[in-house]
Amino acid sequence: MNNTYYALFDDMGKIITSTLDESIIKNLQTKSDLSGSIKCDNSNTNYKYLIVENGKGKCFAITNEKDFIKSRRVYEKHLLMLIDTIKTIKELSEQANLELKLSTHRLIHNLTSINAHNIQEIYGEFPQSLISTSGKKNITVISDIITQKPKTIAKMVLRLAKNNVAMKAEFSVFKRLFDNNVDLSMNYHKVHKVLMNILYTFFPDFTSKHVNVIVHDSSEMAYLDYETFHVAMFHILDNAAKYTKPNSQFDIHINKDEMYITINFEMDSLVIEDDEIEHIFQEGYSGKYAHCLFKNGQGIGMARIKEMLNLNKGDISIEKIGAIQTVNTCGLEVKYQRNIFKLRFLAKKPNTCCTNSN
Repeated sequence: MNNTYYALFDDMGKIITSTLDESIIKNLQTKSDLSGSIKCDNSNTNYKYLIVENGKGKCFAITNEKDFIKSRRVYEKHLLMLIDTIKTIKELSEQANLELKLSTHRLIHNLTSINAHNIQEIYGEFPQSLISTSGKKNITVISDIITQKPKTIAKMVLRLAKNNVAMKAEFSVFKRLFDNNVDLSMNYHKVHKVLMNILYTFFPDFTSKHVNVIVHDSSEMAYLDYETFHVAMFHILDNAAKYTKPNSQFDIHINKDEMYITINFEMDSLVIEDDEIEHIFQEGYSGKYAHCLFKNGQGIGMARIKEMLNLNKGDISIEKIGAIQTVNTCGLEVKYQRNIFKLRFLAKKPNTCCTNSN
């Protein structure tokens, strides 16, 4: 079997990429001749090595391919072409490392924040000393606290559940976006059922703002990947819980046409200016009125929704209807408008004429 193995170094002598064993690289570094014969460990095959260097970098290579063994010129030309790729490889590697670093930093930041919320929730209802120490007595005291205020503890459990969903979403996004083999499990799912599974964990947030959530009944099926759909729904509901006007109505309609299932999230929420619509799906962007209320996050939610929808061959659009409503909140003038966030998914498997049901 004919093979060529090589190691590329940049102009500073730093290794960029290699298919050579470290022991062979060390062996070649001791060679006084730029070309010759070499045997690899645990192999009786003779390889022809060649060391080529110019102002762009250096290449160590070994080969048993006949064309390269016959002609040093052909061999050297091939290695010079590899050296020409060093700059591109470095740029791509640096970009990939930067994206991974930013994503990892974001994951750690978000998980740390969610964990802090969980700790705050627990210690808000139970003394820290009861949680951090063990003993049968502690269990009795905790049981008594639960008995004394069951509704308060029930709400706390729902908030913890929502935070757990948030952590799952963070892990899912991280894996999906940085896995070279994005493994989607596309299937038919009843939209209303899946949506309600996530929505239940947000009810305490809407209840505390006196927002009346109405999910209009539907039995429609969509062809989608459950996990990425779950992430998209989490972020759209998380944004709705933060930005919906208190004492208002939040309607969710599920509609179907020949090709698509559309979920319309219709709510009185913070005004989105016309010039913001084109930026709202960019990561890192937060709306003007979210900044005014200090409710802006890292501008991740809408970008994540769009990314998850793209994986499902879906899309999102925003429609603004009705007059702008101005509300005075704690001395601040807050502007709301009826906004419809339209999320669209496939109603059936591509290239099929009918849908299945579960």
